[in-house]
Amino acid sequence: MKFLPLIWAGLWRKRARTLLTLLSIVVAFILFGLLQGVDSAFTRIIGEQKLDRMFVDPRYGGQPIPYSYKARIQSIKGIKGIKHITEVQFMGGYFQDRKNGLLTVFTIPSRWLAIRPEFKITQQELDAVANTRDGAIVSSFLAKTYGWKIGDRYTISNGMPKKDGTTDWTFQVVGIMRYEDPAAQIRNVLANYPYIDETRAEGRGMVSRFLMRLDDAGRSAQTAAQIDALFVNSPVATRTQSEMDQASSQLSTLGDLKFFTRAIMSAVFFALLFLTFNTTMESVRERTSELATLKTLGFTDSALLGLVLAESVTLFIVAAAVGLAIAACLFPLARSFVGNGGIPLVVIYFGVVIALGAAVLSGIVPALRAKRLNIIQALAIR
Repeated sequence: MKFLPLIWAGLWRKRARTLLTLLSIVVAFILFGLLQGVDSAFTRIIGEQKLDRMFVDPRYGGQPIPYSYKARIQSIKGIKGIKHITEVQFMGGYFQDRKNGLLTVFTIPSRWLAIRPEFKITQQELDAVANTRDGAIVSSFLAKTYGWKIGDRYTISNGMPKKDGTTDWTFQVVGIMRYEDPAAQIRNVLANYPYIDETRAEGRGMVSRFLMRLDDAGRSAQTAAQIDALFVNSPVATRTQSEMDQASSQLSTLGDLKFFTRAIMSAVFFALLFLTFNTTMESVRERTSELATLKTLGFTDSALLGLVLAESVTLFIVAAAVGLAIAACLFPLARSFVGNGGIPLVVIYFGVVIALGAAVLSGIVPALRAKRLNIIQALAIR
């Protein structure tokens, strides 16, 4: 405890300099927390994707896939392990206001939900949508947002053109699916594929993709190769990927995030170490006679070494705590990019370790200088 007043006095000897140094470290750790948090969030998102869940998409974007491909996929000789497969047709639009965009997924809802077990729904609701031509299963988030309940009817505007020349599609809510993460803002709606295929003005017999689930995730690459080989010379070639591979591929279009994150943080902390090293060295140089006086009062060389290092560690730990706390508060603002959740605890722990390491690196040389200080020479300089 006897060191605390000395540490405080050393740090606040020149308040403006200490505050500016503190601010620099805070900004560095805000940047560290946000960048590492985003990187960790993307890694988590990819890790949550499934290898046994696969997508059969058109190889060249924008082309619909013939519905007949479904039977051909199921009849491939030697292909094994397709537990479920269902057609998927996407349709955009909005509810009441253009700001209320909704994605309607026309599929076989029972199969789609079997492939995506993270969504929960009762068997009664599944039976209801199967027996209701224009029935829809909405997410619990949408039901809460718009006040929908079982039996309600709603209209999506600006959807696909219908045979009657309109673009309005009416649905009846027959089920509410609940995602395993209650905080997730899922805006999907499931509807019956036959409804859109029989009603739309064009594109009948076509789908956006096929969704599959395998018995054995280890066969995902082999299954993808077999399917794509079947349609390589067809009018619509396919690209089959597991959910995990597709997420990794989409993320790679943003560039090597780990490289950019590490490069930026390395540059920031390299400059920060120079700043704090010069600050600590100047502080020790200015207090040469004061440190020599402490030695005459009985402070050992090791005590002075620890005192200077303690000042550096205190400055870094306080600034890092403030910076990481601010980053944690700002991180939820990026929810649309990184999903729900805050900065992972591993980022906080890593930040504290970096703060300790940087404190030691920036303070060790000035601390050694204080330790080796010669009392007679120091007082003579004064």
